[in-house]
Amino acid sequence: MNTLAEKYMVEYYANDAKKLRGVVDRILARFGGIDDVTEFYSLADEVFFDVMRRYDNESSFEGFLYTCLDRKIKTEITRRNRDKRTQYVRDKEGRKVKDEDGKPIIIQLLYLDTPVGDEETTFGDLLPVKEEKDNPYTEIILCYMKKLSRKQRQIAEYLESGYHPYEIRREMGISEARYKMLFTDMCSESKTRYLRQAWKGAAI
Repeated sequence: MNTLAEKYMVEYYANDAKKLRGVVDRILARFGGIDDVTEFYSLADEVFFDVMRRYDNESSFEGFLYTCLDRKIKTEITRRNRDKRTQYVRDKEGRKVKDEDGKPIIIQLLYLDTPVGDEETTFGDLLPVKEEKDNPYTEIILCYMKKLSRKQRQIAEYLESGYHPYEIRREMGISEARYKMLFTDMCSESKTRYLRQAWKGAAI
């Protein structure tokens, strides 16, 4: 281990890893806080040593570490939320129905964190539906919304308001299959291309 690596180890792991855990706590605070942070601290250990291995000594170590931790924690929280929302196909007795491989069959639902195009971009990232005063992207959002059907606009507005798909289907009186068809079209390349280009430009 070189001198610089030792410096970062001492800096982030002194006082029971106080600084590293502080970074984790700061990231988790953006998600409203997590009751059990132990697993996230362990996750931070894995990320830290991976960052140490990949760090090029050119960019800011603190910035690089924060970015990697933020991405990993966001991915883990998204995974946990999806697991909580997972619904299974059940028989009349309430038992999970399994496929040919013996795995429970999951009812696939579509949410704001449904991937669009690549793994890093979600539908929610592309669609901040609510208009804000002086928001330079309001016109872009409106252009996208105009491409949607009336029912698709309703879905977008419900999602932005925090409704779950089953709640939206109930409010709109549509079936799960109909909801899937409408939402999939909303995420299609032809409808989201302009939004993704605009958001990509905004990130530069």
